[in-house]
Amino acid sequence: MIYVCEHHDAVLQIWRQQEARQISLTHVDFHDDLRGLVVDRRRRRAYAVAGGLEEVDVGNYLAHAVLERRIERVQWVHDIPGGRMYDWGIVRYESDIRAVPDRLWRAIRRSAEVPFSFEESLLSDWRGVPHGDRLSVCWDCFASILQDPSGTRGRVEVFLERLGSAIPPDTYLAYSPDYCVAEHLPLFLDLVETLSQRFGQPVTWLSPNLRIGEVHPEGNDARLPTGWLSRSVFWLHRKGIY
Repeated sequence: MIYVCEHHDAVLQIWRQQEARQISLTHVDFHDDLRGLVVDRRRRRAYAVAGGLEEVDVGNYLAHAVLERRIERVQWVHDIPGGRMYDWGIVRYESDIRAVPDRLWRAIRRSAEVPFSFEESLLSDWRGVPHGDRLSVCWDCFASILQDPSGTRGRVEVFLERLGSAIPPDTYLAYSPDYCVAEHLPLFLDLVETLSQRFGQPVTWLSPNLRIGEVHPEGNDARLPTGWLSRSVFWLHRKGIY
């Protein structure tokens, strides 16, 4: 089945309704959508940052799914621009400097960890969806307002070329109007149709309004922060320091 939604956190509602567990997910997205989570990639464990997760939104719904033990593995695929160095609310790795307080907090509180395997890959290096993985695609991986809009078609073509032959049991496509170039909605609808034909699966429109060009942004500001502190943080990110 192919599910199409306007905002990506609708996927968590599907999993909750289905009581889904043991999900292995290929997540193609400009953002990791794991804000509030600390991941120890070596030990394959994850836990919440000090203070816990915020309420579910488009930037942390996967973190909630991990801590609810719905997801066991995520392969995150993104292009450049894209990834942690272009985002403010990001997943933290245990090796990050910013994760030190979270590690201390967990050690003091003895808060629970959950099993979780996490991989990160550039779109150009991606080897396709593994057999058995569900596929999650956010349109901003190809049409973010932070990317060159003339390259949208090319990024979609790279995705389709590298997709592989596996047919995911379920695919989730999110348009994310707050983060994407508005004029490229027809290209998003083309991608929905292309994947439906390629996988031989029907489409369930969780947001039927998309088919007529009606969108409902949530007011999220997708631009990079411009204050001196945030600029300094992003400069460190470009140097590989998080």
